[in-house]
Amino acid sequence: MLSLDNIRVFVRAVELGSFSAAGRSMRLSAAVVSHRIRSLEKSLACRLFNRTTRKMFLTEQGRVFYEHCLDISQALERAEASVSDKGAPPRGLLKVTAPLGFGQRVVAPFLPRFQARYPEIDVTLRLSDYLVDLFTEAVDVAVRMDRLPDSSLIVRKIADIDRVLCAAPAYIDSAARRSRSPISKNTAASCCAIQAPASSAGPCSAATARCRRWCRAVSTPTPATC
Repeated sequence: MLSLDNIRVFVRAVELGSFSAAGRSMRLSAAVVSHRIRSLEKSLACRLFNRTTRKMFLTEQGRVFYEHCLDISQALERAEASVSDKGAPPRGLLKVTAPLGFGQRVVAPFLPRFQARYPEIDVTLRLSDYLVDLFTEAVDVAVRMDRLPDSSLIVRKIADIDRVLCAAPAYIDSAARRSRSPISKNTAASCCAIQAPASSAGPCSAATARCRRWCRAVSTPTPATC
C-alpha cells in the first residue's frame, strides 16, 4: 500500500523542483526525501524521476502519477480542514433520544435556545419510552432514567428524577383485607407509576395535585443520565 506521507513528499518535490528544496519545506533531510521517493518507485515498479547532476524531471509514468496525486493531496487537505478548524462554529447533524415525557417537558424546551446558539447544527430529537439502540440508530446523545451498566459509552448524571407510586386508599384497603397485610405484591404491581422532573415542586407536582385527595404516594429518586 502506498504511503500518504510519501505521496506528499513526491508532490512537494515536483512542485519545488528538487529533493533538497522539498526536504527544507517539510523539515526533512534530502536523504529522507530521496528514500521516500525510492519507496514509491519500488511500490509502483517504475521510475518517477529522471535526474541529472543539475536538474530532475518527471518520467511519463511520473507525470501521470503526479496528476492523480494532486487530486489525492487536495482531497486530504479539504478533509483535514473540515475537521481541524477549531475556530469554526460546530456544524452537522446531532441525533438525540430521550424518554417521551422527560423529552417533552425538559429536553424539547431547550432546543430553540440551543439552535439559536448553534445555527449550523441540525438536531433530530427522537422521543420514545423504548430503549433505542444507540449504535444501530447512530444516536449521538441519549437520556436514560436508570443506572447504566458499565460500557464504553461516556455517561454523565444530569438530575434526579422522582418516581411516584400512587394508589387510591380504597384500593389499598381492599387489597390489605384480602392479603392481611398493609400493601401486597399485587397492590404494588397494580399501582400507577409516575415520573416527574426533579425541578418540579414536590415529588410530582402535576400528578400529586390531581391525586392528592384520593391517593397515597411513595417517592424514590431515580438518576437521569446522559
